[in-house]
Amino acid sequence: MRPRRTPRRSSQAAGRLLAVVALVGGLAACASTGGSFERGLALSREGRYADARVAFDQAVRESPGSASGWNNRGVTRAHLGDLSGAIDDYTHALTLAPDDAGIYFNRGNAYLDTQDYAAAIDDFNRALWFDPRLAKALFNRGTAKSRAGDVAGARADWLSAIGRAS
Repeated sequence: MRPRRTPRRSSQAAGRLLAVVALVGGLAACASTGGSFERGLALSREGRYADARVAFDQAVRESPGSASGWNNRGVTRAHLGDLSGAIDDYTHALTLAPDDAGIYFNRGNAYLDTQDYAAAIDDFNRALWFDPRLAKALFNRGTAKSRAGDVAGARADWLSAIGRAS
């Protein structure tokens, strides 16, 4: 009769158990990060921007490489009137996703609201470079041009935006 190798089986079982525990722990960490982000989106959709800001603060701490996290926190900051903070968040998001037309559009809107029309026009131009069909960037560029005194340029952008939207 052969002796059983219980210690070896136990160590294999223990190894599998540790792997399962590590996997479950990793999934829990991912879920908590996604949870903060998803909670921020839900709160933002409900118009609860202060609470959404807290959730997005947590999301960017948990996942600092997420351009979406930074972008959405910027959106909530803009809704709360913190345009400087929103611009900072959009700028950081663009370091992570430098070809994202939506982030340029959002930052352009923040610049428009701070009356930095040259920066707004520049960001709307970049948004249009990455997504030429983005009629709302063209329309908002027209608004920035109008406020900067370029009425003819504004009119051309608005007419072009209407043509793209229809």
